[in-house]
This record gives sequence, structure tokens and C-alpha cells, in this order.
Amino acid sequence: MKKIHRFLFLMAGFFILGLTALPDATLASLRNAPIGGETLPSISSSPVMSSSPSFNYSSSSISPSSNYQSSSAISSSPSLSSGNNQSSSLMTSSSVSLAISVSSTNPLEISADAGTILGKLPELFKADVWMSSWGRREYITSKFFNDNNIGKIQLTLPLGSTISFEDYQKTLKDTFATGTVGRIIADEAKKSGFYIIGGHWPRSMPRWLSSREGDDRPYNQTAGEVSVEAVSPPKCYKDKCVSMNEIICYTNECVKSSEAELSAKGYITGWAGMIDYTLRYMRDDLGIKNLGYYFGHEANEAWLGSEEDFYKLYGETYRAAKKIDPNILVGGTGPWRWDGKRPACDESYLYTAAGKEICEGPANWSINGDQCKEVKTAKNNPNCKPVNENFLHYVKTQGIGTDFVNYHMFGELPLVGQFKQIADTMKKWLEDNGFSKNTPLYPADWTIWANGYPADYLDTEKTSSYLTQAVINMSKVGIQWHGYDFDVGDDYKGGAQFLGTWPIYTKDQAVKPSYNGFRLLSMLSGKQEGGTANQIKIFSPDDDFIASVASQTEDKNTTRLLISNFIPHTPKMIEQYVISSDKSCMLSKGYSENELSIVANWLKQAMKDNPRKKGESIKDYVVRILKLKIVPNDFLKSKITQDLLFCSKVRSDNFQYASANRREVNVVVSNLSPGEYSVKKYLIDKDHSNSCSFNKKTETSVSATVCGINGEIDRRVALAKGEAGASGQKAASDYLKTKGYSDNDITVFKKIIIDCGAKKKCVALNRLAKNYSKLEKCRRQGVGAPQLCTNESVKADTSEAYKAFIEKRNQVFYYDSANSIDKLNNLKGVALEKVEQKTIQGNQYHDTIKMQPYSVLLVEIAKTKGLAAIRQRSFLPAAVGSISVWLKRLGW
Repeated sequence: MKKIHRFLFLMAGFFILGLTALPDATLASLRNAPIGGETLPSISSSPVMSSSPSFNYSSSSISPSSNYQSSSAISSSPSLSSGNNQSSSLMTSSSVSLAISVSSTNPLEISADAGTILGKLPELFKADVWMSSWGRREYITSKFFNDNNIGKIQLTLPLGSTISFEDYQKTLKDTFATGTVGRIIADEAKKSGFYIIGGHWPRSMPRWLSSREGDDRPYNQTAGEVSVEAVSPPKCYKDKCVSMNEIICYTNECVKSSEAELSAKGYITGWAGMIDYTLRYMRDDLGIKNLGYYFGHEANEAWLGSEEDFYKLYGETYRAAKKIDPNILVGGTGPWRWDGKRPACDESYLYTAAGKEICEGPANWSINGDQCKEVKTAKNNPNCKPVNENFLHYVKTQGIGTDFVNYHMFGELPLVGQFKQIADTMKKWLEDNGFSKNTPLYPADWTIWANGYPADYLDTEKTSSYLTQAVINMSKVGIQWHGYDFDVGDDYKGGAQFLGTWPIYTKDQAVKPSYNGFRLLSMLSGKQEGGTANQIKIFSPDDDFIASVASQTEDKNTTRLLISNFIPHTPKMIEQYVISSDKSCMLSKGYSENELSIVANWLKQAMKDNPRKKGESIKDYVVRILKLKIVPNDFLKSKITQDLLFCSKVRSDNFQYASANRREVNVVVSNLSPGEYSVKKYLIDKDHSNSCSFNKKTETSVSATVCGINGEIDRRVALAKGEAGASGQKAASDYLKTKGYSDNDITVFKKIIIDCGAKKKCVALNRLAKNYSKLEKCRRQGVGAPQLCTNESVKADTSEAYKAFIEKRNQVFYYDSANSIDKLNNLKGVALEKVEQKTIQGNQYHDTIKMQPYSVLLVEIAKTKGLAAIRQRSFLPAAVGSISVWLKRLGW
């Protein structure tokens, strides 16, 4: 609870603090600020609504009890105006859009023109994901490809666990062997033609390639057992190194192994050689023609080398790929934010003593991270600029290209303004360095997540509404690609299915609302038609919470409208929202950025000198701070106080209302070709297409968890596991019996396997092999017809029995059980739900919809008959009736 109060305080104060990082200015400029302005409404009343609902930030308090509602079609086309804005009279004309009321009396108007084609729907709207830990996910991987329209899949390839280049070659082949998830992905890419963007984690430099081979010291406070060895540059950058002069070594172990390899083979395989083998194997052996390579994964922190060496390694990667095929796409560098910089070496929360020592040594890639702490220093210090900006400058000077610029994005506020800042800045970097501003910007690792586990909202409808709204708004500013996290970082501990972690499915692969969000994007982009739909023109006023987009099939027979209602909910998003909106509002009132910088500095100091009192409300605290004599000029103080309070209040009222109430949306789709249409609505909200709430509603006893404990999903999974385990054991036993093993032998097998499962460093196959002579089959082999029974034969038989167990268990668990995962994923309440279907006629569709907070709706308008068919059908009853009357008159 203390944390909640602290973040409420931050929300109120960050609109002040967020105005910093602006240029310094003199007080004279502020004294010349315009002094006219609107009258400040009373702090106790709302300019937006007569009574604001109570609100706090716990996840259980912001979901309204009312369900999705849709009225019948309206009789006339609604106006595209923003309606009767109660607060507009209090604002300048330039700032009206900053505070559109979201009360129930002011519905949002959305109008789509089915007759105006804008071109192909951007690739961004396809179901593109980053697959990181995809082993043993055959079911959900196959289902994802079957359900969704794929444009790109980013894959993290194995490297760190390998012990030699030869072992890497074998591991890569094993990863894509027949029957594996890797082969499913490769075959689907080969068939469907989507892009595979492969890459390696920087934290996985293998021992055989690392320049700090043998340095097992942890480098990072938070990365677990990741060693210095694993985040160091390679000993050989090139395809091959044939002399010690070409090799970089920082440890004696590295020198020894390099010398030994040179002596034995005459060369050492380098990084570029590994890249060459990888991409040739994927292109030639696996048949993946649309191929790319992403270079770097948060290496702004996980790299113990110089910055120039990092970019030099990119150069080797780029040249190796283009040598194979100029069409292979290569880009970098994947920092933890789009503007991520190298953290200072003395960040105690980040680096261990070993990491700090190397970071501050001759190889430190930022010279001295401490220099980057001060804004003034960073402005003039190229070593303190964002990694991606420096990267583009380097590749320009070296004559190297880049096909995309990738970065990571976590919990970013999904508004157009926020994404526009990212896109505009990165496009400027590109143009400044001679690249096209249309070079794809690629958030390759992104989610709603904003630090901390468990994050229960990852399992809820908040994630699906965030996902869809973010994609819609990224498309508006020219961000072309994305790679949402598919399976990242889930350790699957505990018995519950919902663990508050990143994957778009639960522990045992039941789909989450976020999975259904991808299904809606795929429907919009043309999954059913097997292609990419066209985008049609849509009209909608700017809105902080509702985003929309519309598409149409090539034959113009099906039009789809996607609407997402997402409200900022994490402290980080709320902070970003308040900062961006209040700054815009203050600028609209005539203040300059320099003046706002001065105000921010005054307010920061005032808040530091006057902390919030115990029991003091946020509202009272903000008012008290603003009434302090922090502004030298009392007249200006009155003006600034009024304007700050006004800007903060308009946004806060809208935010609170939207978080706790359904939004009314008037929808019009015009210029359809005349005819009869089937209208279907698909919905994700707290009551539909939501396995989390489904499990919560069906839990056997009420728990404090968001998604419930021992709900129907938990129970069904437990039953399916029991059935699958029994079926798998029978399949293994049946196989062993065909090989001559007795029931007692099989009991011994089971006991050894169970014992090994409870112990570390116990390999069941090895334990069985050591005890093979005790098996009845082996003791019988000299009696009658001899049977072969050796250490190797027992191992082989056991391995085959285990394969039989796995195959049968998985088949039953995922498909054949009455409670199988596939059947569970098709249950109403879990699968994507169609909530309404009706027939309309004519050339327009009208509707009024009330959407819950954190909801996503897809309206599909599909033609069933043309106008001529309708007229013919309408004529027949009348014609038949006329014939009947005529026949009666004739006496028939």
C-alpha cells in the first residue's frame, strides 16, 4: 500500500518534474510571459463531469461491472464533430484537443470510408513476435501459425552452451531437426514466405570464441550466473584467424586454447565464420529464402569491450551476410530502450566488482560512464549519446549499411505523441548519417511489462488492449516492424497456470487475452483471405485512450474495423501520460519550453524542501506546493498556479473517468457497395475471450489473485496431465514389453526415473545402464533363446521407450484428452469470442457501442448478396402472391 501511495504522489508531481531536461533560461523571459488566460475552475469541481467516480490504482478497482453493449443501428449518420465538450470553453482553441471530455454524454465518433483505399495495410499489423525460448512448444507454435497472419518471426539461435565450432554446427542442426519447434518454424516460413530474423544473445559468447575464455566471474548483479566470459568480445572477429597476431586474448586460458587450436588446425574459426555457417545453413539447408539477422540484444549493458569493437563486430556480421546474399537483411543494435545509452561503470545495482573493473579498464566502451551522468556533459560528449545514434554514425563512416534499426520497448505509453517522439528522433539520426528515413524502425522485443514480477496484468485484457492500441498508433508515425514477446523469461514455477509473466499463453499453453489480440490483428490484416488487406480511410478525433483502424479485402466484399480502448495503468505510463499532456497544455497557453524549465526547477526545489505530510491528500499537497512563494513575482505566481492546476485537472478527470467507465463510441462505415451484409463482432474484455477472468470466475474458493487459483482452467489442466501421464506410461511399458522386459523390469525403470527426478546430477539413462544386469530380461538371456542385453542395448531401449512416452503423453495432453489443452483453448470464455451477429442491407453500417476499459473490438462486415439478388429475393413473394390471386380468379 505504501508503494501505491508513493506512485499516486509521483503521478501528481511528475507533471512538474517532467518539464526538466529543457534548456536553461533567464528569469527575464518568464517575466515577459503572457498574463492573459482562462479562469481556473475550483479545485473541488470538475470541468468534465459533475461527479467523478472514486478511483485508486489497484487492478481490482478499475474494471467496471457493466458489460459490452451495442445499441441497434442509428437511423442517420452521426456527425464527425467531437460533440458537446463541456471543458472547451475553459481552453484556448489550440488546446481543445488536449482535453477532449470522455464523459458518457460525449461519445467518440468514428467514421470509416469503405470507398477510399489508402493502400496495403502496413506489415506492422501482422502477428509478428520474438521467439526466444521456443523449445518444447510444438503445440502452441503450430497453433499460433495456424491462427495468425505472420510477417516476421525473430528467433534467438543457440550459441552460448556450445563447446566448439563443431559442436555449434551440431547444435544448430539439432535445433532444426525433424519434429522440433525449430523445424516447425522453418517449414512454415518456407511455405508461407514470412521472414525469419535470426540472431544471438550477446550474453552467450561461448567459451571457444570468447576473448576472456575461462573468466567465470559474474559480471552483473541482476543477470544471475552470466559470466564475464559470456559478455566479452570474440577472440577472432573474422571468418578465420591464422596467426596469434589476429587473435585478441585477455586471459591465459584464452591464449592457451588459441595456441593449441592454431597448432592443431592452423586456424581458429571466428565470429564471421560462425555467422556464415548459420545463415548458409538456414538459407540452403532449411530453405528459408526471406532471411535476416539482428545484431545485439541489450548490449549497451551486456558488453565488456570498447564501443568501436562492438560496431566493428557488426561490420563483420554485415559483410558476412551480404557475401552470402545481398537480400539477407542485417541491422542493429537492440538497446534496452530506443535511446538507450551505456550505463555508468559504477552503477552498483548493475555491475559486480569484476564487471566494474573491466568496464573502467582500457576496453570500456564509453571511456567513462560517469561522464554521461550530467546532462551538460552528455550533450557534447559523443560517448554519452544513445547507442543506436553512435551506431549509425559508425556504419556511415565505415561505409557499412543497415537494413533496420532495432531496439527494445517495455511499458511505453502507447500514444501517438509518445511514438512520434521516438520515430522522429530516430529518423533524424538516419537522415543525419545518410540513410533513408524510411529505413525500418524495429521494436524487436516489446511488451506492456514495466518492471517487477509477478506482473498480473500480463495475464489480463490489459495486455491485449495495449498490444492492439500500440500497433495502431505505431503505424501512424511510421514505425514499420515489431516483434512482440512470445515466450520470453517465463520460468513456469508454481502450480497455477497464470503466473504474471510475459508469454502470450499460460504455463501449459492455454491462450491468454494477448493471444486473442494477435488473432484480431490477423483478421484485420487478411488471415482468412490468405493475403494482406487494404487500409481504408478512417475519421476519428484525437483521443488518449481509444484507437481505431479499418481494412478491406481486395474484392471489397469484407470490411473490418478494429477499436481498442486502453488506459495507462502502470506508474511509468501514468508518469509519461501526465508529463506529456500537461507540458502540451502549458505550451498551448503561451509558455515557452525555457519558461517551463524555470518553473520546473522552482517546483522541484519546493517539493524537495516541503515533502508531503502524513495523511495529506495528493490534491491538497499539489495545491500547497503551488501556493508557496516559489515564484519571485506574485502576479506571475497567480497565473502559473492557475494554469498548472488547470492543465493537471483536465487530464486527471478524463483519466479517472476513462479508467472506471464504459466509453460510448458511435461507429459509421459508409460507401459500402449496395447489398446484404453479415455483421459479426469479436470482443476481448474482462468478460469475453479472457482465460484469466474465466479461471477467476470458476475458482473453487475466492483467492486474492487476479486470475484465480484452482479455477476451471487449472482443474482441467490437472486432469489432462493425469490422463496424459497414464497414457504415456502405458505406451512406454508396451514398448519395453515388445523388447522382452518383464513387469518387474518396468517397475525398476520407473523407480530409477522417479529417484533421478528428485535428485540433482542424476541421469536416468546412466543409472539404468549401471543396473542393467539386475533386470530379469538380462538374467534370462542365457536360458532358451538368448536375448541381447548389454549396457548399450538397455540405454537404446530406454531412450526409445522415453520417446514413446513423450509422444503419447503430448498427443493426449494437447489433443486427445477430454480436458486437453486444445479443447480448453476452444472453450467459450477462453477462445476469441463472437459476441454478436446480424444482417444489414444497404451501403452503410451504423452502430453505437459501449466499450469497457481495456477492451478490443473487431467489427467484420461481410457481403452475402449483391443488390440485384436482394431485389430478386424481395420480388418473388409478391410475384407468387399475384399468381395465386390470378389463379383463384380463373377458378383453379
